[in-house]
Amino acid sequence: MEQVPTSNVTKGVIIALVIIVLSIINFFSGLDAQSWTQYLISGVFMGGIIWSCIIYGRQLNGDVSFGNTFAHGFKVSAVVTVLLIVFLLLFSFIFPEMKERALETAREQMSQNPKMTQKMIDDAISMSTKSFTVFLIAGALFGYLFMGLIASLIGAVVTKKNPVSTIQRQV
Repeated sequence: MEQVPTSNVTKGVIIALVIIVLSIINFFSGLDAQSWTQYLISGVFMGGIIWSCIIYGRQLNGDVSFGNTFAHGFKVSAVVTVLLIVFLLLFSFIFPEMKERALETAREQMSQNPKMTQKMIDDAISMSTKSFTVFLIAGALFGYLFMGLIASLIGAVVTKKNPVSTIQRQV
């Protein structure tokens, strides 16, 4: 009897829950503006996708190809991305101070650039305030899907494959 691999939805939910817990801890501890916490969350995301590719290959005893392992990993990253976008929208609605913190962090980062005048900073913050939700969704969508693409490629490369059984299946 062949083992049925864990679904990409299940893996995506697990990875998303870990990231959501980390994000909530970062927010309430005031660490959300620190760059290392953002790297930590990105590392958990990419590590989770790579892990899901490797587990997928193991559950199928190596009877996988690069393509179907990559597809599995990218589906997992799509599930995580959708769940995180929903979380970010709900969290920013429930805790509007998240928006204020993000804008204040952006203001501080822009003020450190000597090429930016105060008027340029104020205009950028004004535009960001008006379009915060759009920037939030677009940033999460493209950022997580791009990282998911890279992680899925890495996961598909490092997953052990059994070339003999793959050839036998094709014959």
